[in-house]
Amino acid sequence: MRWRDGSLSTRIAIILLGGLGFVLLLTASLLIVPVLQGQGGAFDMPLPREALRIAEVLEGASPDEQTRLLEVINTSLVRAYLMDDFPPSGQRGVGVPPGPLGGLFRGYANALSDREFRVDVQRGFWARYIRTGQTIGWPVRLSVRLHDGHVLVVERRPSGVIRTFFIRAMLLLFAIVGVLLAALILAVRETTQPVARLASAVRAFASEMDAPDLPPAGPRELRDLSADFNEMKHRIRDLVAQRTQVLAAVAHDMRTYMTRLRLRTEFIEDDALRLKAQADIEEMARLLDDTLLFARVASSPSRRDRIDIGETIDALLEQQRWPKEKVRLSTLGSTPFRGSRQAIERIVVNLVDNALRYGAPPVDIAVERIGDLIWLSVTDHGSGIPPEKLVKVLDPFERLEPSRGRESGGAGLGLAIVQALTDAQGGALSLENAPTGGLCVRIDLPAAANPDA
Repeated sequence: MRWRDGSLSTRIAIILLGGLGFVLLLTASLLIVPVLQGQGGAFDMPLPREALRIAEVLEGASPDEQTRLLEVINTSLVRAYLMDDFPPSGQRGVGVPPGPLGGLFRGYANALSDREFRVDVQRGFWARYIRTGQTIGWPVRLSVRLHDGHVLVVERRPSGVIRTFFIRAMLLLFAIVGVLLAALILAVRETTQPVARLASAVRAFASEMDAPDLPPAGPRELRDLSADFNEMKHRIRDLVAQRTQVLAAVAHDMRTYMTRLRLRTEFIEDDALRLKAQADIEEMARLLDDTLLFARVASSPSRRDRIDIGETIDALLEQQRWPKEKVRLSTLGSTPFRGSRQAIERIVVNLVDNALRYGAPPVDIAVERIGDLIWLSVTDHGSGIPPEKLVKVLDPFERLEPSRGRESGGAGLGLAIVQALTDAQGGALSLENAPTGGLCVRIDLPAAANPDA
């Protein structure tokens, strides 16, 4: 996944860490690298002409004078002594060492052209270069063969100023990194938490109209956004409530007129005409009930209880008295759920009625818990739905022709009500044609983790 597709906190952290890394690299290039390249006397080795003069003086001195001269040369930063042969390791005066010692080596080669010499760089040089202990070895060593056969060895270590510079630079670097990381964490937390709360409130409002308002917190822009979101939520809730009230008033008045029509149909002498008129009135009553239910689902929060979906559907099948050979239920294990029992029952009733009316028996109901989800599926054995209409059929008042025409009954609200009830319970609905034929409606619901969930 690209970092730009991640969360807001990830994007901010990557940008700030990238900027911090660039600043640190720039600081190192301006302060530390010039010192390491020898511009500040990091190696503190004798210059080529100084090495030549020391060799010439020792060559012209007696053994006792050589001892006194070495005592004069030795300081807290320099150690010079004579050996019978070159010390082990290192390379003799051939080739050029890599890095900042290359220029120094070439200078020795020019100045000590008639003398065999060697420049040694000990392993772990940079670690030794920074350390301050007195027992560490010398990082750089010059060995020169004198004319009398002895080998002059000069070892120099970085000065205390250089070592102190490195130590303080490292401590300052760690302190800066620590402070910046702490500030980064605080900035990301303070910036992203209000956004995360806003996103959570939007998700909650999508499934529950009476979700609590979002408290204003964070920067001014986010506080203004929270206030605007709360105002928008109140307006939407009021509009939905007004729509429901209007539909309820219309349904109430329509029932009054339908009651009058029922009474008047009793005076129709033609039995066939009277039955048709009564059937039309009953169809109008069902249409009003379904329309009102569809409007109330989104605006009225449902009561949430802990139930077992498998047991609820089993009890529902006993109440509905659907033929057992036409409606079959299979449940695998416990299926605990916290939600509305009435909503689950209405979902199953609508799906089974649709399957019996438009599909072909038997209708298979399956309930199974998979991880944190409960899978509820209702499958018939009819001809299914054309793939291009699987999504469209969920729209309110959407009907399929000709297999599901008006002559077969219904108002096109069955699946729309199921979709609305599923959303209100925090679930997800999907439609697909079963491999064996027919339509399979699957609903994923969040399972209750424990009795106190």
